[in-house]
Amino acid sequence: MKLRGLIKNLDYVLEGSADTEIESIQINTKSGGIKNSLFICIKGLKHDTHMDIAEIIGKGALAIACSKDFDTSRYNFNFIKVDNTRYAMSVAAANFYGNTHENMKLIGVTGTNGKTSIVHLINNILFFNNKGTGSVGTLGNLIGNKALDIKYATSTTPDPIELHHIFSEMYKNNASYVVMEATSHALELCKLDNLKFELAVFTNLTQDHLDFHGSFENYLNAKLKLFDISRLAIINIDDGYSGRVINYCKNRVITYGVNNDCDYRAENISYSSNGVSYSIRAKGKVIGHFYIPIPGTFSVYNSLAAIIACLELGLGIGQIENAFLQMPGIPGRMQAVENDLGVRVIVDYSHTPDGLINVLKSAAGFTEGRVITVAGCGGDRDMGKRPIMGKA
Repeated sequence: MKLRGLIKNLDYVLEGSADTEIESIQINTKSGGIKNSLFICIKGLKHDTHMDIAEIIGKGALAIACSKDFDTSRYNFNFIKVDNTRYAMSVAAANFYGNTHENMKLIGVTGTNGKTSIVHLINNILFFNNKGTGSVGTLGNLIGNKALDIKYATSTTPDPIELHHIFSEMYKNNASYVVMEATSHALELCKLDNLKFELAVFTNLTQDHLDFHGSFENYLNAKLKLFDISRLAIINIDDGYSGRVINYCKNRVITYGVNNDCDYRAENISYSSNGVSYSIRAKGKVIGHFYIPIPGTFSVYNSLAAIIACLELGLGIGQIENAFLQMPGIPGRMQAVENDLGVRVIVDYSHTPDGLINVLKSAAGFTEGRVITVAGCGGDRDMGKRPIMGKA
């Protein structure tokens, strides 16, 4: 692709030729694919690749995107100078892969807990109703219920180059919908810039990732960015920060919950060791009855958000009820481990204080004896939450 095609829709200053043929986009100086590439310089958390210009040119890059305030006068080379190279990466990656995201409806889920479960549920409801789907998140990249063989560096929301590669493969495989986790890191680092979401879900907000964001306010503000690029917001009214999110949203808002007045409310909730059942009330009447094969109060919230999303995407309540009847549990979410020891073993991905408390409360609700807990807090991140998790 010619360089001019890659930088289409960007505000830039060009030094050099826009007719240069580019074979790939790169951001890592350790990559073996720098030759014939557009290399985008990024100021990272530990290193700024603007300091590696000579090395990048030496390895065969054909053009470099860099910050407008970077001095390029000592080099005779193709430079694209922009205000924000992370945003430029999102636009260039989309252009390189044909902007296939514009041909699919994007559904984003943000919040501290529940993102993975809601993405999984929405994807499966659509899949069981014969809709072409893709999903991106902690459980991997899926087309329908099959893994997509594309490697990516980050565990939840891939970098834009990887993400738009994933989108292009999903589009080739007839995906009409893509459901994805939108993490605060991804939103803060411009990974989702240049996208438009059909709808976005806000689950809840509790302590996490403060090592990266610096303060809880910054953490919240990062999450809010998703609602700038979404047509519709689906918000958990029972969360203490829901009012902030609702007041922030400029587009249509739908609320859901258990304890407060809202557009969709779960009632007549029944809990068991195998799952939860409840009715949904909307506009003054009960519109459906559901059984979710995952125990815990959080399963009510997660499934309710997924149901509303699928209703807004055009499915009928009966279609959604039938999908839940066929649906297995979610890997790593209150997942039972079969054994012959006479004990009930459950694995859950809880990695925040609030998530761990919810899981322990759910387990205590259906346990007659002791609840024995093995917990971890990996990744060398946000050490402030560890004593809170230990206390839980």
